[in-house]
Amino acid sequence: MHLNRCLLFAPAHDERKLGRALTLDVDGLILDLEDAVEAENKATARESARSFLGTHTGRFFVRLNAAASPYFLQDILLLAGAPLAGLVLAKTESAAELSRVDWLLGLLEREKGVDPGTTEIMPFIESARALENAPAIAAASPRVRRLLFGGNDYAADIGVAYGGPAFFHARSRLVAVSRAHGLEPPVDTVNPDFQDLPALAAEARTARRLGFQGKMAVHPAQVDVIRQIFTPTAAEVRDAERIVAAFEAAGALTRLDGRMVELPQVKRARRILAAAPGHD
Repeated sequence: MHLNRCLLFAPAHDERKLGRALTLDVDGLILDLEDAVEAENKATARESARSFLGTHTGRFFVRLNAAASPYFLQDILLLAGAPLAGLVLAKTESAAELSRVDWLLGLLEREKGVDPGTTEIMPFIESARALENAPAIAAASPRVRRLLFGGNDYAADIGVAYGGPAFFHARSRLVAVSRAHGLEPPVDTVNPDFQDLPALAAEARTARRLGFQGKMAVHPAQVDVIRQIFTPTAAEVRDAERIVAAFEAAGALTRLDGRMVELPQVKRARRILAAAPGHD
């Protein structure tokens, strides 16, 4: 499992922003063909993404335009088989839609000499309909390893301001759906206000407590805040190591520092260790 504490968006046609993104300590860079690119620049962004992927190495994703958009076909025709970690499917609404993308991507992989099924798909859950269909979307293809929460579009769809109580249900549902279908924990939404870092930190802490593995960013200023919050602290790692060691030594239920240690605590401890960079 790759760490996905912070995934950063950058417009695929903006060389300056892409160059800056390469200098940042992120777990993945998402080249954006959708929201960050105006209609008249879609073709340029597509070609720029393909060129960038051919000349740089790293853990790169490309956000395609929505499957129902007029830009999607050209996006996937050009990007299928490119050297990337996966494709982000904007505004995923249903399992049927994702299955069609899976089928088309498989044909293109064969045509380009890539083993079918190699390319990941990360569905963006950005509407009430998508949230209701999340269980079917999660199960629609083995290419799906994690779900992404698109809070800005979700808020607009249900008619509320960004954030607040309305996001609690959406976030909780995505965590539960991911777990139920054997996916990694989901990745939380971009916060559009890149100047309010205290608000970003509070939101990231909430997402982590709810069970998210990381958060997306749209600006370099957000990266360090997000990474810090989604990286286990040294104290958390030490405590997790002690919990696992005590349980394994006892072989069953045991006590540590006046608390009972049983399997649920051990599972959580092991998840903390899995999220700690460089921990074996």
